[in-house]
Amino acid sequence: MNGFLLIDKHEGITSAHAVNRVKRLLKVSKAGHSGTLDPLATGLLVVCLGKATRLAQFLSESNKSYDAQIMLGGTSTTYDRDGEITPIENAPVPSLEQVEETVAKFVGTIDQRAPLYSALKHKGKPLYSYARKGIPVELKTRSVHIESLRIVSYSYPILNISVRCSSGTYIRSLAQDIGELLGCGGYIYGLRRTSIGGLDVANAILMADLELVAMQHEAETSGLHTDERFVRSFGSIERVLNLPIIYVSAERENFVDRGVPIRGLDVVNMDIRIRPRDLVALRNADNRLLAVGRALYGSDTLRGMADETVVEYVRVM
Repeated sequence: MNGFLLIDKHEGITSAHAVNRVKRLLKVSKAGHSGTLDPLATGLLVVCLGKATRLAQFLSESNKSYDAQIMLGGTSTTYDRDGEITPIENAPVPSLEQVEETVAKFVGTIDQRAPLYSALKHKGKPLYSYARKGIPVELKTRSVHIESLRIVSYSYPILNISVRCSSGTYIRSLAQDIGELLGCGGYIYGLRRTSIGGLDVANAILMADLELVAMQHEAETSGLHTDERFVRSFGSIERVLNLPIIYVSAERENFVDRGVPIRGLDVVNMDIRIRPRDLVALRNADNRLLAVGRALYGSDTLRGMADETVVEYVRVM
C-alpha cells in the first residue's frame, strides 16, 4: 500500500501514536507522517504509507492552515493550556479594535522563536529535553510567513483566529507573541489543523472510523480500496503529488534508479508549465513515478537541450 492517508487526529494522542495505530490497522510495515501535531491539537495528519514515506518532505514543506483558540490574560510555559499557567495580574482587556490592529502586524514575513517545549532540535536534542531539565537554551529567531490571519470571533478572554502560514510556523509562538504585544499575555487553548498544501481535513477519516473500516476488511485489506470512507481519505502518490511531469525514455528508465543524470535527449515529453527550479515528477511511459527532481531549465529551454543535464535528483523512488 503506497500513498497518503488523511487522518483527522483526535485530541490527546501524539502523531507517532496515530501513525503506529494506522500501521497496525492497515497491516503495513512502513509508515510515517508529514508534519507533527501536538497531543492537544486535532485535525489533519497526513500518514505516508510504503514508498510515500520517501516523499513526506514535499508535503512537510507545504503551507498549512489552522483554526486556533487563544486564551488571553495569562502565559504558559509550553505556550498552550498543557503547560504551567501564570495569570497576568491586572491584565488590560483589549478592545476588538486593538486586537485587530495587533493581529494585522503578524501578517507577512515575521521573525519567530520556537517554543522551548517543542521537538525542534538544538545540538542534536529536542528542545523539550532541555526545558524539562531546566537547562536554558538561547534560541535564534527564524523567518516564517503568515499568508493570512483572520479573526473569527473575539469575546475576552477568548480569541478565535484562522491562520494560513508557511511550513515551520509555530502557532503556539504566534499566540504567545500576540498576547505579549497586547500586554495581557496569551496561549493556545485549542488548535485544529485544517489543511496541508491542497489537502483538506474535510476529506480525512477519523481514527474510530478507520478502525471500523479495517475491521470490516480484516480478511482482505485490498477491499479497503473499494470502501467509500477509505477511498475519500486515501490518495495515491500520483494524485497527491501533483507535480509537473517529465517523461523519460525507456532506454534511460533504469538509469534513474542508479542516479545517472538525465540529459535533454533522454526526455521524450514534458508539461509545458515547467519553470527553472520547479520540482518535477520523472515518469516512464507507463506513468510510473521514477523520481522527484528539480528542473534546471524551463520547458521552452529544456526542449532545445541535448547532452546537458536538465534535472537534479531530489528523491529517487
